[in-house]
Formats: sequence, C-alpha cells, structure tokens
Amino acid sequence: MSTLAWITLLVGLTCFLSFGFGIRFYFVKPERKTLPMYLITEVGSTIALVHLGLLVWRGVGQSQLDPRMLAAALSLYVLSLTVFWWSWRTVREHRLTFAYSKDVPQRLITGGPYRFVRHPFYTAYSLAFLAAPVGLAAWWLLPTSIFMFFVYRQSAVMEERKFATSALARQYGEYRRGTGRFLPRPFAAKRGAG
Repeated sequence: MSTLAWITLLVGLTCFLSFGFGIRFYFVKPERKTLPMYLITEVGSTIALVHLGLLVWRGVGQSQLDPRMLAAALSLYVLSLTVFWWSWRTVREHRLTFAYSKDVPQRLITGGPYRFVRHPFYTAYSLAFLAAPVGLAAWWLLPTSIFMFFVYRQSAVMEERKFATSALARQYGEYRRGTGRFLPRPFAAKRGAG
C-alpha cells in the first residue's frame, strides 16, 4: 500500500469533511432547500464519495497510481483545505448564507483570501473536486469536476447580481474590478483588510 495514496486519501477526506462542517454548522440555510442547493449537498456528496472511493480502490487497494499524479492531487487537496479554512477564519464572525440563497448582502468582506478572489470558498471546493481526476489520471472523471464547478459558478453569478442590486453596489463594483472571481488577478491592485 502506497503511503502517498493513504496521505492523499486522508487529506481528501479531510477536505470533504471540512466542507460538510461548513454546510452543517457555519452557513445560514433557508428553511426550504432549492434544487441548486440539493445539487451542492446531495450530488456533491455523491461525487465526493465516488472520488474518494476510487482513490481507495485504485490507490490504496491496488497501488496502481503514478506517484507524480498523486502528489499533484495531494497538492490540490492541501491548497483546497488552506483556502477553505483561511476563508472560514476570515468570515467566521459574519455567518454567510448558503449558496443560492436569495438574501440581500449586508456587508462586503475584502480581507483574507477575499483580497485575491471574490469567491474563495468556491475556489476551495473546485480544487478539491479536481484533485481525484488528477490523482487517478482518470480524465473520464473530469465531467464530475466540471459539473460541480458550474454549480458553484452559477451561484457566484447569482451572488454578484445580489450585490449589484444592493446598497453595496458601487463598493462591490470597485472590489470586483480588482479581484478575480475564482483565481487571483496577478496585476490587480492589492486590497486592504475588511
């Protein structure tokens, strides 16, 4: 059994358990879930289990994975965890609403990872869903990663529309010009903490 496969599996599991922690204990959810919310929770959980199950079967059980690809997957999981917990630490006092909620934004957070990207939680989730296809060199799994990315992308677009129609519209417009949606803009001006 490959030690690297075990480590990758455990860090990947930690990612998805961390996301579950956020869903269960941090994000404010509406009384009734919408279809997109089910896509994130139920479909996302199923895809995560498939990814982890394949890592167990092919990596831990059969030890047939390329160590370089496993190392790349481990790096994606570590980066995902780092961005997730940095984001949580930045906003933990402010309890954000769950994806696809129809609330009106009350504050604009620009500190921590929000200095670099507007949706760091979605960046973290997308990195984690990309890790298993990379580690397994299973490009046929990429549609699952792309599907989850588009679920998060649509939620990000919806959140940005909410800001555009809120009292924070002008401030958000300025913030948006200097930060990327999911990836940092290398030449954008640095943001102050907020």
